[in-house]
Amino acid sequence: VSTFVSSSACGFSMFNYCSLGLRLTCRLYCTHSKGIDYACSNIVTNRKVSKTNLLSISLIIVICIDPLSVLSHGFWLSFLAVSIIIFSVNINITRTVYYKARNWLRVQLFIYISLIPLLVLMFNQIPVLSIIANLVAIPWVTMITMPLLLLSAILLFINASMASALYIAGLYSLNIIWYYLEYLARFDIFRYVLPTPSVWILLIALFGLIILLLPLSFPGRFIASVWLLPLIFPLNNAPKFGDFNVNVLDVGQGLSIIIRTQNHILLYDTGPGSSSGNNAGLSVVLPYLNHLGYKHIDKIVLSHGDNDHIGGLTDILSRIEVFSIISSVPEKINNIASNYCLTGQVWRWDNVTFEILHPEKPASFSGNNASCVLKIGVGKDSILLTGDIEADAEYSLLAKNVNKLGASVLIAPHHGSLTSSSASFIRAVSAQDVIISSGYLNRFRLPNQDIINKYEASGANIFNTATDGAIIVKYINGDFSVMSEREVSSKFWNFKK
Repeated sequence: VSTFVSSSACGFSMFNYCSLGLRLTCRLYCTHSKGIDYACSNIVTNRKVSKTNLLSISLIIVICIDPLSVLSHGFWLSFLAVSIIIFSVNINITRTVYYKARNWLRVQLFIYISLIPLLVLMFNQIPVLSIIANLVAIPWVTMITMPLLLLSAILLFINASMASALYIAGLYSLNIIWYYLEYLARFDIFRYVLPTPSVWILLIALFGLIILLLPLSFPGRFIASVWLLPLIFPLNNAPKFGDFNVNVLDVGQGLSIIIRTQNHILLYDTGPGSSSGNNAGLSVVLPYLNHLGYKHIDKIVLSHGDNDHIGGLTDILSRIEVFSIISSVPEKINNIASNYCLTGQVWRWDNVTFEILHPEKPASFSGNNASCVLKIGVGKDSILLTGDIEADAEYSLLAKNVNKLGASVLIAPHHGSLTSSSASFIRAVSAQDVIISSGYLNRFRLPNQDIINKYEASGANIFNTATDGAIIVKYINGDFSVMSEREVSSKFWNFKK
């Protein structure tokens, strides 16, 4: 809601004041040169200047001052919102209060509908209450905040104390409207989350919007709303019953894996965090869940308590609903009730079996060796998630669960560290594909080359998130397929292995 409102409100205000600034500038600096004088006369005299020309000039100025602004969401939201305002205002202009109010509401409705494809593409959601937020925010920013800030900038060269007072007043005005926006943002039920649309669905939606924005006299205009249905009500992209997808996210030096069945989703570890507040949960996991169109997580499995596996948990818990958590360190989880992961815990989702193979009991191991080992599969086809277990835990698994270790795909223990992946463990698993989650040029120099040599000698295909990006594992109709994000959406700037 906040992003949507601030961009459209500020965009509308900046359009008005950029127009005023251009007029004042031409009055002050026009020379007798015929070319310049002609250009200025179109703006300063009674001749009407196209609003689209003014918008284009504003666009050129913004890009010249800050070329990288085209990479920001606010840039596209602002200029598109202002374009819609120009278009909708020109549809019907009247002087009566009733029609002015009606036109104002029409502008809000046009902005709301027109920005839906862009909001879904950028944020994977439609803020249903944004139209209510805009009704207050746009006039507030236009008539109160922007005049105060512009007057403050002008008076800065005349009276610094007065300029400072106006600046503080503008700041307070933003604080007041921000409380209103934050209040609306609390109503999470009105946030409609959608998966990232395909190019074809976007083009279809844009075609429908163009027809909807045509004048009222256009026949059958509202029937075009049918073209928006594929965007607002997308087809279910979840795996079929009995199939599952595993996405090993590229979180740098850490681990985070998303597992999806037909009706459920599980998160194994949350990636690293830092003291500055940046963490993989906020920058990688949550955006990917939004990309998939999920508003909740059925279960989180936290392998152990190291920062590179649990660092993103706090932000995830504060921004998305989580139904349950199991971990080898439940004492480190304060925001939600959690239980120990223990050998023998089994659950089945959509005919896909999830089983904890390690640890056997609480405190039987500590640190890396206490990591929750999770096996996911259908019948004999499975993938093994091992966290950061080292040789001691591997030997324990070989002694107590050797018959259950066989898997088609293995998430390599401890990011390919030399302390893990013993020869006997590699033989017992006999994985066809091995996935290593590590950071590019990480300070631990993982994965260790000797470990890579071991897996290659076993005949396994090796994938590394540091060079391959996120790894996508799909189990469909009894067969595993493993591919890297660089293969799926390759770009010319991607370096080769």
